[in-house]
Order: sequence, then C-alpha cells, then structure tokens
Amino acid sequence: MAEEKLQARPTSPRPGKVVVRFDQQQRKLLDFLRAEKKFGSEDGEIIRNVVLDYLKQQKRQSKR
Repeated sequence: MAEEKLQARPTSPRPGKVVVRFDQQQRKLLDFLRAEKKFGSEDGEIIRNVVLDYLKQQKRQSKR
C-alpha cells in the first residue's frame, strides 16, 4: 500500500548531493563512460543518466 502511494504522487526534480566512493574498477568504468560521452561528461551527470537508463529498462521488462 505504501508503494502505491509513492507511485501515485507526482515527483519533481530537486537538487541534492550524494557522496560516493568508487573502487579502482568502478573508476575505470566511469572514465570509460565519460570518454564514450553517451551518458554525459561529468561524474554526477553520468551516474544520474546510467541510473535513469537502468530504471527505464527495468520498467520495460516489468511490462512484459
């Protein structure tokens, strides 16, 4: 029931900061994605766009 209420409420973007730590392998992946320029050019932008793309894919898979 709580999930239904969360999904029914419209959400609006709000600025926020999150501090994260990356290991060497994750850093290399982030550098690769930055060079590829598909998800953006800054760390925060890349992470945000990767998460949004992942959620979009999950939504498509759940509709099947």
